[in-house]
Amino acid sequence: QRLPNYRVEMGFGLHCGWAIEGAIGSDLKIDASYLSPNVNVSSRLQAATEQYNVWLLISHFMVSLCSPELAAHCRLIDHVTVKGSKQPIRLYTIDLDYLQLQVKKKTAVEMTKNRFKLRQLREVRKNEKWAEDFSVSEAFNSDEDLIAMRATYDPEFF
Repeated sequence: QRLPNYRVEMGFGLHCGWAIEGAIGSDLKIDASYLSPNVNVSSRLQAATEQYNVWLLISHFMVSLCSPELAAHCRLIDHVTVKGSKQPIRLYTIDLDYLQLQVKKKTAVEMTKNRFKLRQLREVRKNEKWAEDFSVSEAFNSDEDLIAMRATYDPEFF
């Protein structure tokens, strides 16, 4: 409301592997910290999203954990050796144009009046996605937001 047409832009780096979690801090404040070369790779992938002009970079280690149907939606964009790592990594992305999504405006009354109901609805949607029979790859053909974000691209592109 204060900044018309403002959109938050974020980049995500997805990688998998082992990590050690530890609590760091004092008696008054404690923060969780994660130590691992895998955490560093994920952080570097996230930073590289700007260089590749994509919002999501996925390592081939992560893509290998996906179902074949979901992995088919991932596009290989580079093969690199990340700083601090000796092992080359293939980088993938999923082509989605988030600018195609319309921002849904709600009044302050709507937001405060239905907060409890919205929380319940979010919980239901979350549980549907955690269900054993949920297929992320099928969502690319049925979820209206995913369909809208992929409509920008020509089918031959995929």
